Amino acid sequence: MSKKEPKQNILEFAITREQKAHEFYQNLARQTDHPLKRMLFERFAREELSHMETLQSHLSGSRELAAVESAAPLLAEDSAREIAPQIKAQLRNMIANAMQKEKNSFRLYMDMAMKVKDETVRDTLMALAKDEANHQAFLEMEFDRLSEAT
Repeated sequence: MSKKEPKQNILEFAITREQKAHEFYQNLARQTDHPLKRMLFERFAREELSHMETLQSHLSGSRELAAVESAAPLLAEDSAREIAPQIKAQLRNMIANAMQKEKNSFRLYMDMAMKVKDETVRDTLMALAKDEANHQAFLEMEFDRLSEAT
């Protein structure tokens, strides 16, 4: 067994996980008929793709970071008030599920970072954990914005 195998296994596992998350959000975007929901799922899909590309570039040795999408608010202050109550409830539910998914991803990346000895891989996993925590915070703000709009 070579010393690279555990690092490669961790990176390959993380790449597979990000690919599945990307496909999950893409499928949800295709299935919804509401433009705001579609935009939300497409944004999540792009973020997961960015994570996957970061991991792939690290695995290939190029270690270039993929471009990260700006964390601009998804909803304008007044547009949240214009959304029908039923759609708001559905969006809050979807965002709550996404928050849990991001929290789980944060924990997974932190656990994996603590298990890998390669410092550059550990740093990449820690950076991804930080991204997941930032995504969760972003989603919490959007959830609050939808909850406060009357």
